[in-house]
Amino acid sequence: MKNIIYLTLLLICFAHDIRSQVGLEAQFGGANFFGFTLNARLDIPLDQTNLHTLSPSIGFGIVAPWWDWPSGLVNAGVNYRYKAWGVGTELSVFPGGSFSGFVRASDRVDVLMYPNFNYTLIMRSGWYFRFSAGAYFAYLKNGSPFLDGNKLQFQGDVIPGAGVGVGYMINRTNDF
Repeated sequence: MKNIIYLTLLLICFAHDIRSQVGLEAQFGGANFFGFTLNARLDIPLDQTNLHTLSPSIGFGIVAPWWDWPSGLVNAGVNYRYKAWGVGTELSVFPGGSFSGFVRASDRVDVLMYPNFNYTLIMRSGWYFRFSAGAYFAYLKNGSPFLDGNKLQFQGDVIPGAGVGVGYMINRTNDF
């Protein structure tokens, strides 16, 4: 946890030097499935015109309260965007694991991968809305966490998914 905070602060300092934008985003769905996260996003321009950007993100959140899982989740991802259209992938990790005794192992997902296509609507005021559509790939820890080293096993079902994010660009520049 402490290393993730240090990495986020390092990205913010790095962003100041390369004219990148730091944004805070609230996201529902997407890699969170039926969850909600607060993400820090960094838009790094890849060219002089700022039409191409690379956007890594990291966030923390909760799973929907009616779900029978432990409620925490960690979200990370990377997105490539040309103008407003993007393609990327996100990963959500649900701490607690299926071996924690909270839920039945058959109902538990430990890692959820979400490759997606997205569209970002950027307002002049600094607010933006990001809509995504993709597929969910679920992984479960296989075997004993002490004997097998927590190997992840693909669960076999791929289902469609969607997400909505609302965010604000903190150090907005005139070029974006």
